[in-house]
Amino acid sequence: MLHKDQIEALRQPLDWARVKERPGPGGTRLSYLEGYDVIDKANEIFLPGEWGHETLEVQYHEVADPSSGEVVGAFYSARVRLEVRGCIPVTEEGVCPVELVKGKGLVLEHDKGRKGAITDALKRCFRIYGEQLGNSLYDRAYISEQRAAVRKAGNPKLATNKTSQPEQAGKNNPTYLAEIRELAARRKLSMQGIEKRCRELYGTGLAELSAEQATDIIAKLKETLPAARAG
Repeated sequence: MLHKDQIEALRQPLDWARVKERPGPGGTRLSYLEGYDVIDKANEIFLPGEWGHETLEVQYHEVADPSSGEVVGAFYSARVRLEVRGCIPVTEEGVCPVELVKGKGLVLEHDKGRKGAITDALKRCFRIYGEQLGNSLYDRAYISEQRAAVRKAGNPKLATNKTSQPEQAGKNNPTYLAEIRELAARRKLSMQGIEKRCRELYGTGLAELSAEQATDIIAKLKETLPAARAG
């Protein structure tokens, strides 16, 4: 089961600076997150070692012209299972096209296609966790709204998401919470103890800390916080 701070982090607005675009069919533009970006965000929210994935299947497919039988295209498909500690495993399929070139370049194309299909499947698994991991990028209406907002504001960052209100002024950024959890794990401190300590020091819980208070508690964790140790 996810912690409260992890759920809050997943619900935060997607930073449009993370979103990439590439040409799509019919002159359209496709919005997506890079595979490394999704993995970085997963490590930030879930922490390294708290999630993993397994490639269940990879297949190569050729597409033939129905009239002539000539091979006109090819792609790889992959099936991946994602497991986040305490959550139900997710299995998804992904694909990646292969350019049918001649010579040594074909080997590289097959390698790229295989890896691309696995990455695509992994990203599709992660989208189940919400906007921070790319789910909103499958909503065409939402993408159109955000592109219009970016053009109007001239700002590469999104200020809102389609499911939650903007973060209130003074509320703690979920990145601080992830860092607090990581430091607690390293020092073998209980989150319950740190929560209690925060209420003693600031009169508020972890989720309600201001950025200044979060910075202060992080500094204390980097030194020592004996009062937060699990009894």
